[in-house]
Amino acid sequence: MGVTEVEKQYREYLAHRNSRWEFGNSILYKMCEDNPLHNEADVVIGKIWLIGRSYAAAIERRKHADNYQGDDFYYDAVAPKMLGIGDELDKRIESLKNTTGIIVDCVPEILSTHKFLM
Repeated sequence: MGVTEVEKQYREYLAHRNSRWEFGNSILYKMCEDNPLHNEADVVIGKIWLIGRSYAAAIERRKHADNYQGDDFYYDAVAPKMLGIGDELDKRIESLKNTTGIIVDCVPEILSTHKFLM
């Protein structure tokens, strides 16, 4: 089976990483690699907070977050939800680790995991 256009584009993207952001991204990836599970509130909150703020996609910007102020939102709303889905999320992520690159056959599983998380 030949390389699909999606796989080709993905490989090109990886080959041309923007070195300006490589250092910061490597820190975030290392944090997730060293703490892969979603079963401790402080770890989950730390990952969501740092990744969200780094990519200007902070979770408190969601429209349902307006009833909370400051850190209360992370610990009162986000942590309980993430701990509730943590085991299932970890299973889904683990199953995706068995792939190499982006395989077109795995796109439905990737999208399903993303939807589950959202």
